[in-house]
Amino acid sequence: MIEAALFRALAADFDLQAVSIALLDTDGALTEAFATGERPEGASIDLPLRRGWRAVGVLTVRPGRELDHSELTSLQALADLLAV
Repeated sequence: MIEAALFRALAADFDLQAVSIALLDTDGALTEAFATGERPEGASIDLPLRRGWRAVGVLTVRPGRELDHSELTSLQALADLLAV
């Protein structure tokens, strides 16, 4: 699948231990649509999937190291593209 390959490459590029996408359902609850990687305890970063001015889901990443500002900006841009 293209998505799996994309997220494996994303994990490698940003040294991520896990990546997941959850989408809002009709009741406003998040439903996991995709996940890869291990889910050990640790801090994760939630990035909103924004379409226009509203959130339609969340991209959650678990970094293997501290991400700098430009990396976080790049991940948010990717999240925005995924929401389209």
